[in-house]
Amino acid sequence: MTSLGMTPMTALKLLSDSVGAAMIIAEYSWKRLPIFGAMVSGGLAPVTTFFMLRKCLASVADDTQRVLSKALEAERENTM
Repeated sequence: MTSLGMTPMTALKLLSDSVGAAMIIAEYSWKRLPIFGAMVSGGLAPVTTFFMLRKCLASVADDTQRVLSKALEAERENTM
């Protein structure tokens, strides 16, 4: 996936940002109240996925914009 600008380090950073906080909350609530912990874990999974995918999509959009601007720059130089 490095062609899309996603390196293993970028993926780990995305995971650590969103999943880290979710795991801390889920682990704490799981130990205190097992049923409540399961509900919290089930509720946090879609939210974590949403924010992680949104951040990844924004990163890909930025990369795409940079590539298009470079392509347009090269095209302008060729026409002059």
